[in-house]
Amino acid sequence: MTVSRAVACLAPGEVEIREVELPAPDPGEVLIKTSFSAISPGTEIRCIRGEQPDSVPFPFVPGYSMVGEVIGGESAWLGKMVHCGGSQKVSIDRMWGGHCGHAIATTESLCELPTGVSLADAAMARLLAIALRGASVAQPTIGERVAVIGLGVIGLFSARAFAASGADVLALDQSPERAQIAGLTGIRTAVVERNLPEPVLDLWPDGADIVVDCTGVRVVLDHAIACGRERTWADHEEQGCRIVLQGSYPGDAHFNYQSAFLKEASLLLPRDCQPHDVKLALEMMADGRVSTLGIRDIQSAESAPEIYHQLLEGHREPPTCVLAW
Repeated sequence: MTVSRAVACLAPGEVEIREVELPAPDPGEVLIKTSFSAISPGTEIRCIRGEQPDSVPFPFVPGYSMVGEVIGGESAWLGKMVHCGGSQKVSIDRMWGGHCGHAIATTESLCELPTGVSLADAAMARLLAIALRGASVAQPTIGERVAVIGLGVIGLFSARAFAASGADVLALDQSPERAQIAGLTGIRTAVVERNLPEPVLDLWPDGADIVVDCTGVRVVLDHAIACGRERTWADHEEQGCRIVLQGSYPGDAHFNYQSAFLKEASLLLPRDCQPHDVKLALEMMADGRVSTLGIRDIQSAESAPEIYHQLLEGHREPPTCVLAW
């Protein structure tokens, strides 16, 4: 048995660092000493508020993206630095067990870190992988016009993932600070002050080929569709615009059927990510194709309760934080 520390969500809005226990690894499992774990603000804050549809009962350990060194279990993995989604076994419930000083994980769930990626960046690999999954589903071509709406951590990674594919990206948010972060890597940005479609249509009068809604806010969906490219009635084949629902919605999502119908829009719902997306995310971080510049800072795991309080109150920039264990 291993005694460790973990972020524990005790009740809606209540977070503390508490001692937890992990069993010895079974065959096919490893024990990992955590180096860093990344906070995914949208999903985790919804869990902490008790609004996640598939939530386990309180108390639980949140987090789904972490890195560390294998220190026990299957001998072939000993000493390797790996990424995983979190501890699969711990003495309290998990959503999904990532913010824990140690982790028990199956070897098949591990991804060995490539040379050249920093541990703090690698801790964010699954967040980037989620954005890459959206780009994979949308299948952008070089030069296609992509509007990314909502520049939290997933939105910022989405803008950078689509830009890395060769698309022409416009990143939009109501926050000037987040728009500025998006612009750090040369991406075109716009601050949404009133009517969301306006900045997109000012740049591309007939709309964007791909619109990526990273907000998870129901009322934004109709505005996202309005940003999409108009479908002509000419007698030739052309693909309608693609609307990527990259934000995580807590429940039902509604949209204006007529608007989507006239654009012959495709609504795409990327489902989390695949293991190969995580591997690609690590490779892209290692070779510099996607940067974490401005997206995160590093704080001690002990400061997690205060960080979550700031996130709950909407008073935290940059968009997320990596916890050092």
